[in-house]
Amino acid sequence: MKHVVFGTGPVGSTLARHLAEQGEEVLAISRSGRGPEGIATVVGDAADVAFTTSTADGADVVYQCLNPPYTSWPESFPPLQASVMAAAR
Repeated sequence: MKHVVFGTGPVGSTLARHLAEQGEEVLAISRSGRGPEGIATVVGDAADVAFTTSTADGADVVYQCLNPPYTSWPESFPPLQASVMAAAR
């Protein structure tokens, strides 16, 4: 199975490592370019629907592990949620 994990903070990185340890194919998506060691990581903006849908193409499972700064939740979460949901569809 191909797993695409959006977000490489503590939750996303832990999930990606766990999946990889189980022998699963994992692709981590990061805005900063940082990702768990040994896991394929793609840099991009998860609020960009074109980016998320092309990146998740062929995925069996999509995980939303994004966590913008608390002070920007009202403006950041809606586009992130919409974009990752579009990718999952």
